[in-house]
Amino acid sequence: MKSTTASARSIRLVQELGPSEMPKLWTAAPLLDAMDAEDLALARPRSYTCGHCGAPVRIRVRSVASCQDTGGRRAHFAHAFGTGADCPATGERCSTVDVVQAKRYNGKQEGERHFHLKISLADSIVSDPSFQSAGSEISVRSPDGRSRRPDVLAISTFGPLAFDLQLSPPLIDTIMGRDRTYDPSWMPHTWIIDGRNTNLLNLQGFQDLLAPQGGKILAWDEDCAALTRSTGNLTMKFITATDAGNQITAKVEFVTGSTLKTLLGHHAKTPAFAGDLPAFRRSLTAIHASLRTC
Repeated sequence: MKSTTASARSIRLVQELGPSEMPKLWTAAPLLDAMDAEDLALARPRSYTCGHCGAPVRIRVRSVASCQDTGGRRAHFAHAFGTGADCPATGERCSTVDVVQAKRYNGKQEGERHFHLKISLADSIVSDPSFQSAGSEISVRSPDGRSRRPDVLAISTFGPLAFDLQLSPPLIDTIMGRDRTYDPSWMPHTWIIDGRNTNLLNLQGFQDLLAPQGGKILAWDEDCAALTRSTGNLTMKFITATDAGNQITAKVEFVTGSTLKTLLGHHAKTPAFAGDLPAFRRSLTAIHASLRTC
C-alpha cells in the first residue's frame, strides 16, 4: 500500500447504518482492504458515520494508476462535506460540492463542453413532437420538498423528465443526492454521458453510476443532435459496458422512439435500466486488474 493512501486513513473507526439494524462498528482499514472492485462500487452509497465524532463519512478513492492498488486498498473514509471540523481523529473541515466543482472548472460550476451539450440537448428535444418544451437549469421540487435544478427539464406527452449530463467523475454525494430527490413515480431522472468520450467509464465515479444500472447508460453528443433534428425523433446513444480481453469496452448503439422512451422510464415506476449486474461486476474487477500495470 502506498503511503499516500495510508496517510489518508486517519478515520480508524466507522459505523455502518442499516435500515432496521443497530449500527455496526467497524475498524476502517480491514473493512476497506477486504473489498474488491465491485464491492467498493456497491459500498460507496451506503450510510456510514465516523466512529470518533459521529459525523457522516463517505468512502473516497484514489486512482488505481497513482496507488498501484485495486479495490478497497486504495480507499479511505472522509467526512461528508461541511462536517468533521471538530473531529478528534482529523480536525478537517470539508468543502462543499459547489467548491469542488468550481476547482475543477477554474471557478465555474461547469465546463464549456458540458454547457454546449446541455444547450444542445434542450434545443434538440423540442424537434420531437412528443416533447412540448425543454429548458436548462429549471428548478423542480419533489413531493417531499427537495429542490433540484436538472441540467435539462423536458415536458413530454407522457410527463416531465429530468436529465443530468455527467462529463467528469461524479462525487458519491452528488449521486446519492439525485437518488434521494427523484422518484420515477413523479419525475424519472436520467444520467447522460458524453457520447464521444466513453473512456470515462473506467473512472470510479462513473462506475458508481453504472453499477446500479447493470453497466448501461445513455449518452448525448453532436451525432445524436443531428439525428434528432433531421428525423424529428429524440435519438440518443445507448452504451453497454462490457469486458473484452480484461478491458472495459463500450458497445454503442443509437436508440429512439418507443425503445428510448421506455429507457427513460415513463412506462414504469422503477428504473428502466436492467442488465447482468454480476457480469458487470466481473468487468470492473478485470479493468482494475489490467490498470495495475499502468
